Amino acid sequence: MSTGRHILAVLAGALSACDAPSLVEPIAAPVCEVSGSDLDWLDRSLAAVREAASSISVDIDLDRTEVFVFDDDCLIQIATDGTRQFVAHDGMVPLPIGAQPAAIMSFAAPTPDSSLAYFVMALPSVWEAAGFTSEIALHDFTLGVFAHEISHVWQLPTYYGAIRQVPGVERLLAPVNDDMVQRLFEGDAAFRSGIEAEIEAFRQAARESDPEAVRRLAREARSRMQDRWTANFTGDLPALSGVQAIFLTLEGSGQWFAIEALTRSPSGPRLETGLALEAFGARGAKWSQDLGLALTGVLDRLDPDWPAAVYGAGDETVLELLDATLEAR
Repeated sequence: MSTGRHILAVLAGALSACDAPSLVEPIAAPVCEVSGSDLDWLDRSLAAVREAASSISVDIDLDRTEVFVFDDDCLIQIATDGTRQFVAHDGMVPLPIGAQPAAIMSFAAPTPDSSLAYFVMALPSVWEAAGFTSEIALHDFTLGVFAHEISHVWQLPTYYGAIRQVPGVERLLAPVNDDMVQRLFEGDAAFRSGIEAEIEAFRQAARESDPEAVRRLAREARSRMQDRWTANFTGDLPALSGVQAIFLTLEGSGQWFAIEALTRSPSGPRLETGLALEAFGARGAKWSQDLGLALTGVLDRLDPDWPAAVYGAGDETVLELLDATLEAR
């Protein structure tokens, strides 16, 4: 999930996991306190993630993640065994990537040996103090962000490693991240209108009651997407096809998982699906999230077990899963 320029800003660091600093060592620290509201949100978010993950038919190791959440003067470090340490800070939060300002942020990254992963997020009070607003309650919106980002932890060993293996990726202008296509083509009116049309076409396909209509509309939108990529990803950009397929998988599945936590998890807010999609899932700010989520909507109709593939082996993108499903009939 990416909210403005803060969220996911450092997620591209996962592409160089071997250079990531070691985790913060537990230390004796000054006592600090976090508000009851933030603590309640943290407990609800952790529970909602576990509940949403339990619906995926693959074994997800939820205990390989170290969690760092913080407010304006206190950091909570949650170890993989669930123990919590409260560490006071002076506005610069001690994190595995180095001290960072206590501002809106949310990201996941691997440890140096990739045996564990860590997740970092500002608590809702930080978002509130920054003036962030949404169409749903702030604690609900940030629960969705929490679910989206922490789900990437399970994909760090698979898709993030695969990005480095895309032929020609070294020719792409850094940063190579989920915003890359939008950054390069946002000013191209034809490209923008094309991607907006494809997003709506995939959404319409997912809404169709007739499975054959779902397939027909999805095939048409998929064909237009491929034509657009072929026409535009030229010169130094052919690797964008492989890279963007991976980021559509990551962002689409992250949004899908957040919607699951917001609508179905008993510990979540149990929002109506339409509201969750409108206020969180498809806000129009990020192409990769909107198109990725639209693709997962079609997969939900044609291949309901697709989450097991992207949160399990992680060797197929959502486009490959969709193409295989469309070719099966």
